[in-house]
Amino acid sequence: MKKQLRYLVLLIFLTAGCGGVQAQGDLRDLNEAKAYFTHEKYADALSILLNSGKLKKANKEARLLIAICYYELNKLDKAMELLRDMVSDKKAPYPECWLFLAKCYHASNQFAKAGNYYKLYLRAITPGHPNRRMVREEIKRIANGIQLQYRQPLAVVENLGRGVNTEWDEMKPIPSKNASRRLYFSSARRGSTGGARNSTGEIDEKYGHYFSDIYTCQIQRGIWGSVMPLHYLLNSPQHEILYDFNRNGKVLFYFKGWNYREGEVVVDTFKTESERTLNSTPFVGPVLSSLGDGDLFFYNDTILLFSSNRKGGYGGKDIYRSYYRDGRWSIPENLGEPINTPFDERSPFLAADGKTLYFSSNDSHKSIGGYDIFKSVYVSRKGVWTNPSNLGIPLNSAGDDVDFRLHSDGFTAFFTSSRKDGFGRRDLYTAYFQNFLKEMNPPEVVTTTTAPIVPPTREEIPAPEEEPVFPTLVFDEGDEHLDADQQLLLDGLLNKIGARQDLELIITVYAQRSKDKSSQLVSGMEKGELVARYLLNGGVQDKKIIIRAILVPSLKDGSFLVDFAVGNSDGESFPVIGKNYETKAGESELNAPLYYQLQVSSSKKLVPLKWLNLYGNPMIEKRLSFPYYRYSVGGVKSFEEASALKSKLAKAGKKDAYVAPYIYGVRAGSSTVSKYASTFPDLKNFLK
Repeated sequence: MKKQLRYLVLLIFLTAGCGGVQAQGDLRDLNEAKAYFTHEKYADALSILLNSGKLKKANKEARLLIAICYYELNKLDKAMELLRDMVSDKKAPYPECWLFLAKCYHASNQFAKAGNYYKLYLRAITPGHPNRRMVREEIKRIANGIQLQYRQPLAVVENLGRGVNTEWDEMKPIPSKNASRRLYFSSARRGSTGGARNSTGEIDEKYGHYFSDIYTCQIQRGIWGSVMPLHYLLNSPQHEILYDFNRNGKVLFYFKGWNYREGEVVVDTFKTESERTLNSTPFVGPVLSSLGDGDLFFYNDTILLFSSNRKGGYGGKDIYRSYYRDGRWSIPENLGEPINTPFDERSPFLAADGKTLYFSSNDSHKSIGGYDIFKSVYVSRKGVWTNPSNLGIPLNSAGDDVDFRLHSDGFTAFFTSSRKDGFGRRDLYTAYFQNFLKEMNPPEVVTTTTAPIVPPTREEIPAPEEEPVFPTLVFDEGDEHLDADQQLLLDGLLNKIGARQDLELIITVYAQRSKDKSSQLVSGMEKGELVARYLLNGGVQDKKIIIRAILVPSLKDGSFLVDFAVGNSDGESFPVIGKNYETKAGESELNAPLYYQLQVSSSKKLVPLKWLNLYGNPMIEKRLSFPYYRYSVGGVKSFEEASALKSKLAKAGKKDAYVAPYIYGVRAGSSTVSKYASTFPDLKNFLK
């Protein structure tokens, strides 16, 4: 919106001429005011224009600039008085007089009047004017405002006051994790460490803007104040913008850069002055400012939510999610619809329950101003987000309402707004909700197989002997990619096993038994590898993953089931093959705690092998860290039967086939066989 407005003003300057300015001094004053105006130094521009009596009375262009400066400086009454006088003049006013009258009424929540003036502006400009699309979007927001203005307010909203807010820019309020009356925020105000600088980071006292630092304040006797900047070795001449704290409040995450588009995410641990160095500690995570990443929010040190306009999104800024597993953050994933839209979504905040998401969006189909604050709830049993609901007035306004954060008390929230009743460009506001927000209660234990957005803590991850329930994925023959639901289920699996380095994971693919057994098994392995690649990207080590494909007769033609089991590397805790698949009586011989396969071949490439069509219980398996696929048949329960099958294979030309025992569904090495020889006496025959 600011870029569109700046373009609009420059267009006026280029086409207006001198607007009746005669004296050289008046022209000089007007040009100087324009220069301040284009650098968004509205107070300086206004001062020059008001001190020139001829300009403010006789020059049409100067009067419009005065009105816009009043609007930008939140002096709506003065702006509206001047604009109404200009449109009543017999001389044709600038069309932008209608536009800024509409914006003034819009900012005052007088939606019907604002809509009328937006329409007058559209009639006054040419069909190809660059502002037509912007104004049409504003008219949609007016319609939303008319509907929402009669809704019962959810909260009472107050400006934090002059003790915190200034005529400059305040943003990113974050309640302290350890002090209920303390608030942290960022501000680009006079007295900042970087001073006033231009867009390239050079000192510019005339046209530059103050660089942002991080501050703290506290409430005493109901009044917010006692503002103090953080340590001088944290606040630097560059921009510092607070993002979030870790769970216990001892680690601070913030942005640091010479401009808002290029920089890095930095970590601070509140060290004492003697412990500090001049070097910042970069955050090791999946976010880059150069990709448009920002608005970081950390939930319980295990989930990172952030906004980004990186490629591959829905349009504009989208909200992404990353999990912390095995000492690193996973590849970010887009939250998808209905959270993200072709418009901009940003400022995510996940409540204490781990499933209630607050964020801001400028979607003109839903908002009443610029960015509005929305709420959506994750429905675990369905694996979907509810349609976001607008929090309504007064939480939202005609300005940008962002950075929403709930306090742990469940009644209070803080946010940033550029609404026109504030002291500066953006101010900090607090909201007092009428009822306790239940989403600020801790999450309940989730027992469904659908992955919640909140991963379990390390203490909540079940041990293998508790036989945790894992998801079952369904594929059709032609599926070559994981869909969103499958990815969500796999995220739940990663949450359950991510912290257990001692666990191995078996991926079992059940394929429909058919005449061409070999091709069915190959297709099954391809589905298993598709799943395995996703788990690898999620942090599971390749040496911990085993994929195997087997055949069953009771599946729908062309379908595959993918099942999972975990256990310790010695195989003891693994369930047998088929345990999670509801087999019919006698359907699979691979459900015994001990059975034998005859390996007939191995290959570095996954190819159909005709031998698999000739014998019972064919199987293809592969440990991801091992380069070969293993092809086997058998499923016999004794070594004697395995030996007989070996002789049969030798007569058929497969003289290199050999017997491999499987204990609890996992191929057993010599040490494991010796360990279980007393449990399964038949293994003694194999050892001989």
